Amino acid sequence: MVTDSTCDLPRELLDRYAIRTVPLRLFLDDEEFVDKVSISAEEFNRRLPSSRSARTSQPAPADFRTVYEEVLTTHAQVASLHVTAMYSGTHQSAATVARMVSPHIAAVDCRTLTVGLGLVVLEAARRAQAGMDAAEVARLAARDADNLHVYVSMDTLDFAVRGGRMSRGTGMVAKLLHIKPVVCFDPRKGGKVDVAAKGIGPRRAGEKLFALLERALASLDNPRFAVAHVGAPNTAARYAKELEARFGVAPLYVVPASPVLGCHSGPGACAVALLGDPRNG
Repeated sequence: MVTDSTCDLPRELLDRYAIRTVPLRLFLDDEEFVDKVSISAEEFNRRLPSSRSARTSQPAPADFRTVYEEVLTTHAQVASLHVTAMYSGTHQSAATVARMVSPHIAAVDCRTLTVGLGLVVLEAARRAQAGMDAAEVARLAARDADNLHVYVSMDTLDFAVRGGRMSRGTGMVAKLLHIKPVVCFDPRKGGKVDVAAKGIGPRRAGEKLFALLERALASLDNPRFAVAHVGAPNTAARYAKELEARFGVAPLYVVPASPVLGCHSGPGACAVALLGDPRNG
């Protein structure tokens, strides 16, 4: 199993399932870092509010080649699952290198990011550990993505405006009215980000997020949750507690979000991912 550093799986799970991660490159005010190698998610997100610019860049092709060739010395096949291609060239880079290295590498655009990708990778790793071949692992990972929901409550629109994903006028109105949006990254639309709800203040935004989760759960069984935050551990803890109280299911893990989410959403954001099994089978 190979993925990239945006997957936001805790180190304990990466180690337990021998999942290799290829890191993205990060830039704060033109200073370059290697994600989760030369800078942690916590440090990146701590420095984010005072930065003039922040962006991410896909891994170098050589990074994928190195990992694939190392893995293939001990494994016959590789399933390589990655962040949405809509906002990152990571999957394209992985797929291109995979074709050059071996016909036994299956690269998948999982059409999601952060803990959404993490839940898909975790399911795939469990199947791989049980002996399923890479092609079938990849096929089922793509199916899992169709049953995935990722909702993010945002504390500020400044970074969405700065990244060009929301107009400056909209951002100013939202700030004046204390509107806190909830956005979704929809795998059924290729991972496109959309505003799914709006709340006046952070508490109301949280209520809207949980209403969206409740609606999604109406057609799903066996829910699995994970939570990620951008410098908002208290919000993440509150969401984790609410998940268990409302749905009877605690999140599998709560983690600081990868910088790719922070660059989209800015400080104070909190993401909840839901993966379930469709009730119609």
